[in-house]
Amino acid sequence: MKEKLGSIIGIYEFFNTAQKDGLYLLYVFDDHGHMDYQLLNQLYEQVFGPNDAKKDHFIGPFRDESTLQQFAYRVCEEIKSPHMNLVSVGQYNEVLSNSHTMEVLAREIKNCGTSITNSEFSESKKTLFDKLFK
Repeated sequence: MKEKLGSIIGIYEFFNTAQKDGLYLLYVFDDHGHMDYQLLNQLYEQVFGPNDAKKDHFIGPFRDESTLQQFAYRVCEEIKSPHMNLVSVGQYNEVLSNSHTMEVLAREIKNCGTSITNSEFSESKKTLFDKLFK
């Protein structure tokens, strides 16, 4: 059986640049592949202003992990995803080197990094019956 991610994965890295230091999202993908960069960039610019990494197709900078997590939550809300895992490049490379199949990679990537849960998603999934008989 093919293991699916079932969530969004965001891979990030800290860059120390002449312009701005900070965390940058390098890749964002789900079960269908890379997420739409234009949508991610638009969401970033709505909250944080101009994207300094636009030319590289990265998203950022984020001043710390807390602001990166806030952005991840915003992405979950926008695309109605239950959760997003934020994984550093180092964590991703470690999981990748220890995974011999795609199924193992998909399973292990969900267990590392920081998981952001979209509380709005779980509430919206409840049926009227569930709400009446909790």
